[in-house]
Amino acid sequence: MEKETVEIETTVVTATYIEMPKEEEQRGAELDEIIFFSIFMALGSFVIYVLLACIEALSRLWNPLSIACYGFLLLLASFIMYVYLMEGEFTKKENAPFHLSMTLLGVIVTLVSFSQVCRHVAIEFGGFAAHQNGYWHWLRFGLAHMLDSSLFNMPSSYDWSISEIEPTTVWTRTLVFLFDLCTQVFIVAVVLQRLQVTRKQWGKRKATKRIQYGTFLLSHAKTWILIVTWGLPLIFFLGVIVHDGFSWLGAWTAMTVSLPVCLACWLIWYSLMALTLRGKRNKLLALSVILISAGLLSMTLPRFIAFLAP
Repeated sequence: MEKETVEIETTVVTATYIEMPKEEEQRGAELDEIIFFSIFMALGSFVIYVLLACIEALSRLWNPLSIACYGFLLLLASFIMYVYLMEGEFTKKENAPFHLSMTLLGVIVTLVSFSQVCRHVAIEFGGFAAHQNGYWHWLRFGLAHMLDSSLFNMPSSYDWSISEIEPTTVWTRTLVFLFDLCTQVFIVAVVLQRLQVTRKQWGKRKATKRIQYGTFLLSHAKTWILIVTWGLPLIFFLGVIVHDGFSWLGAWTAMTVSLPVCLACWLIWYSLMALTLRGKRNKLLALSVILISAGLLSMTLPRFIAFLAP
């Protein structure tokens, strides 16, 4: 009996010793993901900046050259995004920092390329009604259509116009229509893919241990490191787009109106994911936070839309 008791105690001590490094390894892996994501974003942003600068320089030599280059860049970014979608890379955990950085960079390249294709087409051939042909002014046009398509035409339905630029000919309207259609198809496909992942997680929830709602949110708080590191620069450039140039006041205003919207969307997103947690208390807390965040979003979104308005 004494030997058996000693063996049991030894087993318990060993099990406790093994669990601690696993938690530390998980935290270290999360930190590594953030670092690798930042490295990929920094390198990718530099490469994209150089490419865009070179293409813009070509317009001084011959404007149709820039149209062709921006068009090729738009097709390339779209192709990469759709390959990622077909291969299911958006739902894979392997090399997640690289996949996430490629996705964000692809969205940025798509936005800039579409905007500048339309801008240079308008300069060379016409077909658009615009007050000016500035670089940042046309980025607002691309942003308007990307938001409108991503939100399934809700901004246009509620007259949340953020750009006065309009296509005026059949072929320019066809160009804009194809961009909107491809964006909506892509968004629908991503949503369906995420629903499949959520359904699988819901089916496996009984096999996982019980996790508290607060612990679940804290485990995803690392995303705010990414929001601060890369979200704030994007918000800064959003202010530049809205004001058609650099402005400290515009940057500050962009941050004050964007961060509450980001917070509300973040809480809604992860609270929806938390509905898969076990326990009625977790589900009630998640639903409560969703309702509160929806109320916050309803109060902050009109101010954000007014900020984007031309």
